[in-house]
Amino acid sequence: MIKKIIQKFFNIFGYKIAKIRKKKYKDFDQILKKVLKNNNNIIFDIGANKGQSLFRYKKLFEKSNFYSFEPSVEAFKVLKLKYGNSNGVKLFNTALGSEKKRGLFYEYKNN
Repeated sequence: MIKKIIQKFFNIFGYKIAKIRKKKYKDFDQILKKVLKNNNNIIFDIGANKGQSLFRYKKLFEKSNFYSFEPSVEAFKVLKLKYGNSNGVKLFNTALGSEKKRGLFYEYKNN
């Protein structure tokens, strides 16, 4: 009875009280590892930045080939220093899109 009164009170102000049940979800890496079952994949890293994702996924998929695209000149320099000599990694200092065209790319201070 008290529960319903409290719930109606909060409903007046647009709030809803609900019980959250804990579910056991696997983390994204575990799900990805299951989806990409074999370790010999071709993985495209679009917007590679400084290689944060590349670092993570090279550990998960050691035998895979990675194609990383990063249009920022400054971020690409860091990416190239980290992964320029890595086996199975191809780096491209370009943007990737649905059309082949040239355009301006605006850099920002903290890429």
